[in-house]
Amino acid sequence: MGAAARLSAPRALVLWAALGAAARIGPAPDPDDWWSYKDNLQGNFVPGPPFWGLVNAAWSLCAVGKRQSPVDVELKRVLYDPFLPPLRLSTGGEKLRGTLYNTGRHVSFLPAPRPVVNVSGGPLLYSHRLSELRLLFGARDGAGSEHQINHEGFSAEVQLIHFNQELYGNLSAAARGPNGVAILSLFVNVRRGRAAGWRGEGGPGARLTRGAPTQVAGSSNPFLSRLLNRDTITRISYKNDAYFLQDLSLELLFPESFGFITYQGSLSTPPCSETVTWILIDRALNITSLQMHSLRLLSQNPPSQIFQSLSGNGRPLQPLAHRALRGNRDPRHPERRCRGPNYRLHVDGAPLGR
Repeated sequence: MGAAARLSAPRALVLWAALGAAARIGPAPDPDDWWSYKDNLQGNFVPGPPFWGLVNAAWSLCAVGKRQSPVDVELKRVLYDPFLPPLRLSTGGEKLRGTLYNTGRHVSFLPAPRPVVNVSGGPLLYSHRLSELRLLFGARDGAGSEHQINHEGFSAEVQLIHFNQELYGNLSAAARGPNGVAILSLFVNVRRGRAAGWRGEGGPGARLTRGAPTQVAGSSNPFLSRLLNRDTITRISYKNDAYFLQDLSLELLFPESFGFITYQGSLSTPPCSETVTWILIDRALNITSLQMHSLRLLSQNPPSQIFQSLSGNGRPLQPLAHRALRGNRDPRHPERRCRGPNYRLHVDGAPLGR
């Protein structure tokens, strides 16, 4: 039975009526841009996640795919893989620069062509080039990440989207081919005062809280603080606003020590291509409540339209089914701290020391 047939009759009628109305109002929208995280009826119907796979034949995997993302990670299902090497980051020894952009769906950082930033190691068989840093967040604390751990979410999720530069020329081509895309996800919690200390970085799941502090107790992540300070974030208040940043140290986004969980999945936006290796970092980061508030004040619309917060910009969970979850930490000894080179980010071939 097709995806359309699985829709309830009233829901299907709403969709087809909206499609008909959209066809009668003004020029046809760009099909690659005609999707939303929430069904939008401001003049034209813009389909939300339940309809992504129905409105464009190229997006059919969004409705019928069997390896879709995001997923809920049940830690008891994670298989320990002692042969997973550490993650490696290469920046050529240069600082990162690029454009912070309000796309109307996400806060995105688009790196400049130089320096080239690559990630390798872990489950990756090839070197992958950074194409975009994407920030997803919720309207309330504890809900906003796309992925969940043991049925609990985080306030935000940072996704580093890379394409396989050894096999493909760009992200669009890589998304259509095997071993094409790698996405590193880091979870984010909101710090509630200094008393919370570093244990607030862990979030749900005991495995996410144990280990040495990754930051000064109660502090926010230094890389995210640079993106979310008042002088920067107010420059992208509305859709299509952009602001150029430079002298960024991407390695500061990562915890000093961490483990990771990996699985095979899809893009979490149309066309939902099932060509993604996901790597979920198991130590959460902190930001302040003021920084999170600033994010929620960003609009998904231009200034000429009614304000709608950018928050809630994540796809609903998808079934994990029989896919394998692998991790580089031994679940038989969850009390052990992440120590040694396997639990550090290696930058330009050397372990990160901070």
